[in-house]
Amino acid sequence: MPKGMQSGKLITWKDERGFGFIKPSHGQQDIFIHISAIQESTRRPKIGDTICYYTVVKDGKLSARNAFIVGARQKSNDAKTVATRQSLARFPWEVFPLSAFPVGCSLFLFLNTLIVFPLVLYPVMSLIAFFAYADDKNRAQMNRWRTPESTLHLLEILGGWPGALIAQKQLRHKSKKANYQFIYWIIVVFHYVVWVIWLVSLLGQ
Repeated sequence: MPKGMQSGKLITWKDERGFGFIKPSHGQQDIFIHISAIQESTRRPKIGDTICYYTVVKDGKLSARNAFIVGARQKSNDAKTVATRQSLARFPWEVFPLSAFPVGCSLFLFLNTLIVFPLVLYPVMSLIAFFAYADDKNRAQMNRWRTPESTLHLLEILGGWPGALIAQKQLRHKSKKANYQFIYWIIVVFHYVVWVIWLVSLLGQ
């Protein structure tokens, strides 16, 4: 182990929020660790892992930096490849077939009426929703004032639900909260119902 580096057991880990606490081997106070401090890892941390780290004082508390998980350290030249694979594995590919119907209806509407608003709305609101999720996750990790869930749901209702789905899976945010997911999928169904009603009314003319 490099000079000045310490080690300890990960005794607390909140994977949804990306942080936990290490119990040092020599019995000092517990050390805060954020996921961003862990380098070249082949997997996410879990309770019981042995962590090697350097200690710094950040925001008045002892925190770990330049850390790695013993037994799960990736060679530096492969770290970027592993990170890319992990990101692709988390990507919700189902977003494409899910959004195909409303986007297809939006395209059909544009081609027949030149109304472009719905066709532009989905990608624009999805982008806004993604960054709203990212900002809220960052606020959660920094223990700052959170974005109300009603605001996130409003962005989804306004057409940002595809981007919200990508953010949930890629950022691991709101993806395991059952009541939030229930409302989210009601919003997705609502968009489908609106387009089905529009198609039925069009065919009935």
